[in-house]
Amino acid sequence: MVAELTIGDKVRVGNKMGEIIKLDQRGKFTVVKVAFAEGPAKDFVSPPTKIEKIFSPLEKLQNAVFELPIYFDLHFEATRLSLAYTYDHLLSLSFTRTNLEPYQVGAVYKILNAYKHRILLADDVGLGKTIETGMVLKEISLRGRAKRVLIIVPAPLRFQWQRELRERFDENFAIYDSSYVNALKNSLPKDANVWEAHSKIITSLDYVKKEEVLAELIRTTWDVIIFDEAHKLSAKRSGNKIERSQRYRLAQALYDKTEGLILLSATPHKGDRFSFYALLTLIDPYIFENEAKIVSSKLSSIMIRRGKAGIIDANGRPVFRLREVFTTPISYTKEERRLYEAVTAYVQTFYNLANAQNNKAVGFAMVLLQKRMVSSIAAIRSSLKNRLAKLVKGAISLPKEEEIRLRDYFEDPDSLDDFEKERLERRLEILTLPTTPEGLKKEIFFLKSLIKLSEEITIDSKGKSLIDFVDGIINKDPREKILIFTEYRDTLNYIVNILQEHGYNPLVIHGGMSMEERREAERHFSSPAFNIMTATDAAGEGINLQFCHIMVNYDLPWNPNRIDQRIGRLHRYGQKRDVKVHNLFVTDTREGQILARLMQKVSIIEKDLGGKVSEIVGLILEDFNLQELIMKSLAENRPVEATIKDLERAINERKMAYQTIEKAFLMDLKKFDLEETLKVIEKSRKKATTEKEIERFVRAFFELFNGKIEPTRKKFVYRLIPPKEVLREGIKKRYDAVVFSKEIAKKLGNEVEFIAFGHPLLEEIIDYCLDRDYLFGGRATVKYSDKTEQPGILFNFLLAFDDATGKTINEDVFPVFVTLNGDCKPVSPRSIASFSRDQIEKFPNNFDDIKPRIPYLYEKAYNIALEEAKRLCSLAQRKKDREISIKKEDAKRYFGTKIKEEEKRLKDFKSRLFLGEDMAIAIKASEKRLNDLKATFEKTLERLEEEELVIERNPNLFSTAIIIPRNSS
Repeated sequence: MVAELTIGDKVRVGNKMGEIIKLDQRGKFTVVKVAFAEGPAKDFVSPPTKIEKIFSPLEKLQNAVFELPIYFDLHFEATRLSLAYTYDHLLSLSFTRTNLEPYQVGAVYKILNAYKHRILLADDVGLGKTIETGMVLKEISLRGRAKRVLIIVPAPLRFQWQRELRERFDENFAIYDSSYVNALKNSLPKDANVWEAHSKIITSLDYVKKEEVLAELIRTTWDVIIFDEAHKLSAKRSGNKIERSQRYRLAQALYDKTEGLILLSATPHKGDRFSFYALLTLIDPYIFENEAKIVSSKLSSIMIRRGKAGIIDANGRPVFRLREVFTTPISYTKEERRLYEAVTAYVQTFYNLANAQNNKAVGFAMVLLQKRMVSSIAAIRSSLKNRLAKLVKGAISLPKEEEIRLRDYFEDPDSLDDFEKERLERRLEILTLPTTPEGLKKEIFFLKSLIKLSEEITIDSKGKSLIDFVDGIINKDPREKILIFTEYRDTLNYIVNILQEHGYNPLVIHGGMSMEERREAERHFSSPAFNIMTATDAAGEGINLQFCHIMVNYDLPWNPNRIDQRIGRLHRYGQKRDVKVHNLFVTDTREGQILARLMQKVSIIEKDLGGKVSEIVGLILEDFNLQELIMKSLAENRPVEATIKDLERAINERKMAYQTIEKAFLMDLKKFDLEETLKVIEKSRKKATTEKEIERFVRAFFELFNGKIEPTRKKFVYRLIPPKEVLREGIKKRYDAVVFSKEIAKKLGNEVEFIAFGHPLLEEIIDYCLDRDYLFGGRATVKYSDKTEQPGILFNFLLAFDDATGKTINEDVFPVFVTLNGDCKPVSPRSIASFSRDQIEKFPNNFDDIKPRIPYLYEKAYNIALEEAKRLCSLAQRKKDREISIKKEDAKRYFGTKIKEEEKRLKDFKSRLFLGEDMAIAIKASEKRLNDLKATFEKTLERLEEEELVIERNPNLFSTAIIIPRNSS
């Protein structure tokens, strides 16, 4: 079709598309000015330059320029699939490798509909916050709004996050630490920002809080930032003074570097109202004026908080199994008792000396010896020998860099992974106080006597009790599995030895193993060939063992959080059986009695708080120094009952503070509405693209372009050889094992690739068929249908609306069928594509009569599309009005309070100036603060005004087809 060029026409010049903005006729030649999407407009002389007009679908229809129906169908379906990510259904229901419970769907749906995806997700321990967050990331990512994501977690959780996101959601994240970043910097240009080298990054909280790291990090922006264990972003008020931790200041620095911010914490307040308020201000600084103004009704807009007790599945059954904690009392033999008392006396002496000299490192070395004493005879014997070997060579002190690392450890023991912790503790246990040669000789003599006592012990009571327990379980059910935890590698090695001596073949996980080695051990443990796994706390980091339900704590860590991490490996989402935890306690030791009483106490208050034992230990004793309490009891030789009373008093105080905030603000948030969530799920399933639709689309594309989809030996697993048309960077020339089914993808795991939304091959096929360069075709065709008795025209529109900044809020396809006599009706988008290989064989005999009516028929369809666009825009505007109205009121209340406070302060300063005080500097500072507050308030209102407006675009016709009844003559 040849056509005259006019201003406004879309044209192709060479391989570039543009729009004519000026025409200048000069004799036989025409100077054509074309504006391109990138770069300046250019003048072309035609002829000789070939300038090809790109015809709109309507122009093609009017001039009977048609392509084959298969191109039309592929183009339409690619458009529909690319716009599948609307705001009222959830893609992750179908396109992730995980089963999603209603409570998780409810959380994700709320976050997706939250203002700018900023929320505090504070579900109880074990509810699956990582899964919920992964779902949110997948949803936002598929909608194109999470291209750059930063996840900040405690160091031990980095690999767990990486693994969960890869295996469940097919999302690949790079892990940034100092060694990786340094190597990356060496491979990049000097002026490059290392934080822009990857778009999806997981890093540790204590790495990015460093000033030199943060300085580079804040030079870039993100679509979403996630903080796990967000309660570590602590801020405290003492009188009028506010102390913000370095971690909190990190979060503040990143506040305006992202639109989406998700904070995760099972313990968001710990009973401290100001700390809770400080955390909330990271989500929305204006929602409450201060901590006294927190109200439950407004919290629900920025916070999700559910407890396990109310969580049920779609059938109304509890999602989480019961959990029972048992105490197994053990008594030392006379020989063990003699060693315990001797080691304790040694520890008391040097612990008190270290405290007197304010030497924390040596004091901590004594703590380690005492903990290893009650862990196992093997552990204390190893430590004593290690200490003796080093002391023989002279007094030991700690290098400067390790002193710095030790300070981090004192501040937060969980900032170290198991391997780092073990390595640091090995260094610590050999430290000594400054002493004389005679003093050193005495200590060496003391150590030799302790080692001799340890070597005289032939029976380890805890080891014997463990073997009896394991025998009892395995003899009853040879298929049963048992997880045994200890804090120390020496104890682990001892447990492995005695288990092997009794005919067992235990697996091990410890901090010296790589993550792949740990996962391999996990895989073996899940097989019928293995009954027992022995582990240090490394198994509390990123290992999921919910196929096991029996756990033994060979020793209990003196850090309450570690207890919860251990049990959380079993009692987690996906556990099908009641979890049974057995704690081995040596009853005639001071620390054993204290820990036993602790577990009894939290069992009593378990019902009050609606949680489980280990969770409550973590909640109540989050910041309580249990280790210090135990060591003080030992060092001062205090009666056990006195120490236990101190412990119970601390627990009761923290319980009351915790309950005050829970009851005042958070109880309403814990209510889970199953019925409402099931409605969301059903609505999503009705609208969502199905696995079959995606498979049909991919197969049609492969068939048209001579790709290959071949069966393999496994049912529903295929081998794909993509056609050359989509072989771009990131697309493989061959896929040996792919599936289109979520259930099969879950079952086979990493053995197969799941072709679903987000997979590069599917995205490339969609992109190719979208015809952005108008080369693919499919804009106009003739189709034959069994579903209509009358011929007519199908007009496919895009309906979209934007906010005032030009950001698209929503976009969807809207097909309208118009019969030749002018009857109109919208058509389901799912019914359009048939992917038949029909040729255009017949044509309306009266097309010459129809052609003049096309503008009229188009107008009829356009008006219906316009009405629908206005209706959808109106709904979006009402929702936006509600959101922004709340934000405006929050801002007015917040700034109004702050401005009045500053005005009152300024008035007071001026009064004191009038009375003769020197207030010039104070007045100037106050006036600046007042002006800054007013300016920020105005900017905030202006921004909200911009965000409030919703503007519909005119319906855009993207394809059209003449529809002929297949049975017509």
